Amino acid sequence: MYNAFRRYRSGYFASMRMVKTFFDEALTVNFYADDIFRSQKDQWTMYGDHSTLTKDSYHSAREIGVRVVYKFNSGHRKYKGSGAGNAEKSRF
Repeated sequence: MYNAFRRYRSGYFASMRMVKTFFDEALTVNFYADDIFRSQKDQWTMYGDHSTLTKDSYHSAREIGVRVVYKFNSGHRKYKGSGAGNAEKSRF
C-alpha cells in the first residue's frame, strides 16, 4: 500500500479470548492472549528527496492474562430501605 511517499506492508497477528461464567453470570473469568506467535510487525519505508527511512520491527504488545470480574447484587435485587427518610420528606 502506498500513502504519499510512504510504503506500508500489511501485517497480521493472532489473538485468543476465552470467557467462562459461573454462579448465574455473577462471576466471569476471561483468559486472553494477544499476538500469540509474535508476528505483529511495523514495516514501512519512507522516501524523501535525498534520503530513505526504513522501519522493520516487532511490536512489544504480546500479552497473556486472566481477568476475573464478580458482580455484586447480580440478581438486580434493589434495596428498598426502611423508610428512615420519611420524616424528612414529610417536612417538605
